Amino acid sequence: MNKKEQAEMQALIKQAAINRALNWTQPVMPDVSPPRGSGETTGFVFNTHNASISSAWSSSVHHSIGYASSKESRSASQNSRHLYSTKLLALRGLRHEVEKECAAKLACIDAEIAKEQSK
Repeated sequence: MNKKEQAEMQALIKQAAINRALNWTQPVMPDVSPPRGSGETTGFVFNTHNASISSAWSSSVHHSIGYASSKESRSASQNSRHLYSTKLLALRGLRHEVEKECAAKLACIDAEIAKEQSK
């Protein structure tokens, strides 16, 4: 293949990856409940703003993100939190939430397009 054909092939591969990414996935709920009494649970949470996964822990009254346990954490936030048991489940949950956010943005843009077309 010459350079032009290689560039075209790379563009097709990139477009195929984008096309595969445009699909709806099922929601994935956290599967680790906070403890009812003493102790703590550990797992993963996601942040849709920067599309990241972090380790976290939760007790019946506190939680912290980015630390494996309360012993490592200097501070914690109030309220318990449900967590994902694996990073894979958290990633699947993150993907579904980002899909919903992007779809909502696209719907707003489509509404603006329709409004402009009707003028």
